[in-house]
Amino acid sequence: MLEKVDIAIIGAGVVGLAIAYELSRHRGKTIAVVEQNVSFGMETSSRNSQVIHSGIYYPGHFLKTILCLSGREKLYSFCHKYRVDHRRLGKLVIANAGDDLDHLRRLYEQAKANGVEVLPLTNREINQIEPAMRVEEAFFVPQAGIVNSHEFMKRLYLLAKDQGVIFAFCSQLMDVEFNGSEYTIITNRDRFESEWLINSAGLHSDFIPARLGLDIDGLSYRIYPCKGEYYSLRRSFGISHLVYPLPAASGLLGIHITPDLGGHIRLGPNAYDVDSLNYEIDTTYRELFYHSVHRFLPALTLDDIAPDFAGIRPRRQPAGGSLQDFVIKEEGSHGLPQLINLIGIESPGLTSSLAIAEFVSAML
Repeated sequence: MLEKVDIAIIGAGVVGLAIAYELSRHRGKTIAVVEQNVSFGMETSSRNSQVIHSGIYYPGHFLKTILCLSGREKLYSFCHKYRVDHRRLGKLVIANAGDDLDHLRRLYEQAKANGVEVLPLTNREINQIEPAMRVEEAFFVPQAGIVNSHEFMKRLYLLAKDQGVIFAFCSQLMDVEFNGSEYTIITNRDRFESEWLINSAGLHSDFIPARLGLDIDGLSYRIYPCKGEYYSLRRSFGISHLVYPLPAASGLLGIHITPDLGGHIRLGPNAYDVDSLNYEIDTTYRELFYHSVHRFLPALTLDDIAPDFAGIRPRRQPAGGSLQDFVIKEEGSHGLPQLINLIGIESPGLTSSLAIAEFVSAML
């Protein structure tokens, strides 16, 4: 590692990689990425639904919406250019007996207001698109899709590395200091200075502002790790689209159905707060998965469901809390110029990653 770099990025998840890629294309600066794991994308970025979102779930002024809308098309273009495996499947957003049908209609109107193409469906159209489903009302979102997130991250990593970005893996951040003009990054393996510090540490992103003296509770920067588990289906039921129930008021999207690029079907995630980063699956939730999906997939049996994997999201509120946006902020107003914090970058962070990178680049 060099003794001093121009830009230090903490975290080599999909967003940190996208920022490194974007900055290395234009800046002519020395850039170092610090990552505590043995490789890139080993936490939230590789343990998710791998869905390309469309921008329907949040108000139009949220960064989550603005960057998802922009990032979605950037991601499709990137995947096409670099031959990253992906598929534009389209998504059904559904409501069934006992659901709030007005909620579905409000979500439909919000999607249109956000500029997203959405198509209302009749019961006959629903049955034609997904014959195994039993749904009272639904609308279709053509732009939603899936992506091989590991292939995407690997391409970002290789492009950034080819453009001179330094990657320091197995480097756990121990401390960070600011002397008024530059930041000192202290890891378990090294110590170096940087003019700019970009905090893209995901589940650990509240550590840097706390160490630098910011009030992470007053600023709503504290991270509440939220675990989500996934189950796979032993048969496909002919499902060929993403199928999503109505979201909760907190922004959690509920247990949805996701075909993967290999043709298998996955259910999830659920959501509950955790105190530690443990990726084991709690199989006591298996019946919850079954009952959540059986009401609109009546042929499903409990024997169809098998544990798959778990992920943990860096949320800015406890499960069930009020809806929160991304934080992407240069902290000069708090006495820490040239520190850019990215806090609470959960879904749709994968979809938004290239747009987030451009947003950060414009701050430098």
